[in-house]
Amino acid sequence: MATCVGSSPTHPFNFNDTGKEVMIPSSLAFQALARNSHLLTNLTITPVGGPGTKTLLYECVAFTVMSTVSGCSRLLGPRSATGSISGHFSGLEARFTGELLSAACKLNRDQAEEIVQRAYAKYEADLTTRPYGKHFKDVYDLKTIRPTSDWL
Repeated sequence: MATCVGSSPTHPFNFNDTGKEVMIPSSLAFQALARNSHLLTNLTITPVGGPGTKTLLYECVAFTVMSTVSGCSRLLGPRSATGSISGHFSGLEARFTGELLSAACKLNRDQAEEIVQRAYAKYEADLTTRPYGKHFKDVYDLKTIRPTSDWL
């Protein structure tokens, strides 16, 4: 009796879903689901970039905008640094993604396409180098649990 359908497609070599090989078919599939069903759908954001990297933020921009205008109901994550490096997650990228979601709801597909293409151009070369970034303790003040000024 599920009421939500989700997907977490993953690139077989980079272990992410923010490359064109995954984003284009995901966009098409979720547009079809939004148009032809009443399902609540979700995607999981799995960038290669980790905390403290611009790559992570650009990946969040591209994937969040693509998912939102494609009709996705909910985003999970992001799972920074492909979700496989211990301690390489901070709350900042989740907050950033939430703010992106609110903004992306106001975009049409042409506007979204331009934003996605511009963001993708900023991180495409990093997909194979996997800039996993920094550990949580290096991007957050552990006493206040707030992002460091560099990460903020």
